[in-house]
Amino acid sequence: MADENLDFKNLPFHIPYEGIHREAYECFHTQSNEPFRFVDGKFNQRFGVVNHKIGFWTDPTVNFPRSLSSLRSKDIHGVYEFREKFTNPNLMFIGSSMMDGTIVARMKYYYSDRLTMKNHSQINDDKTFQTMFSIDYKRANFISQLQVGTNIPVKASYSESVTPELSLHTEVSWNVNGKTDASLAARYEAKNPKMVAIAQVSTSTRCVIMSCFQKISREVSFVTYHMYNYVSRVGRSRFGCVYSWRQGRVLANIDSNGVFAAHLEERLVKGLSVIYSAELDTRRKERKFGCGIVLTG
Repeated sequence: MADENLDFKNLPFHIPYEGIHREAYECFHTQSNEPFRFVDGKFNQRFGVVNHKIGFWTDPTVNFPRSLSSLRSKDIHGVYEFREKFTNPNLMFIGSSMMDGTIVARMKYYYSDRLTMKNHSQINDDKTFQTMFSIDYKRANFISQLQVGTNIPVKASYSESVTPELSLHTEVSWNVNGKTDASLAARYEAKNPKMVAIAQVSTSTRCVIMSCFQKISREVSFVTYHMYNYVSRVGRSRFGCVYSWRQGRVLANIDSNGVFAAHLEERLVKGLSVIYSAELDTRRKERKFGCGIVLTG
């Protein structure tokens, strides 16, 4: 029986369509191949908060140990990124410059509490230009987004909370060749203890995706991610565990292809953290190891 005291017009908003698998991505898609990262944040009276980031990483296909003399320049990548949050709290600008000559600029402007405008522009190393504009309209229990740009399909998405725990999501895209694709998803999120379950089906990828995040205690969480292509009838699953403490966290996961990965982040002192990562492919007999540091100004 439905709760008679439930106000369906003032339900809490959960999350937009683009972030429905956020918990699983945060656990599985770690920056294990970025051996060096420096982040510096300062307050400027004219521009507000200014953050700088410098990062270097190797191509994920490079296996270590490997001598420095055998590394090629195209195996090493780098980025310089600055983020400015102006004294006007409604405007934020992010700029990035890659070692290969790619320049990326992102802007986000909060026009009102309900309307947000975003832009993502990129100049590639071959001098080609790409840009994307999106408009988000948000109310108490739903958000809609329209996205247009160059060389990308036009997309429209809509997300709405139907109960305090359940939200429904949909996205429709129109490609330049006239093809139309659609995606549907449902997200269930419980608070105590935290548990998030998502089911999604997409005609563009021809896949059914399900993920689940379960917080067992304050330190331990489990996460699963399943993807099945209903055309090729090929599926893949991944299972992971996260252990967090005050100074860092450990992530370990294994997938149905026999790939085991582990990732450790630990803060040694204020402003200095270390990262260790390892990956073992039991089928291909490949091993990858990495370590890095994070300096925060």
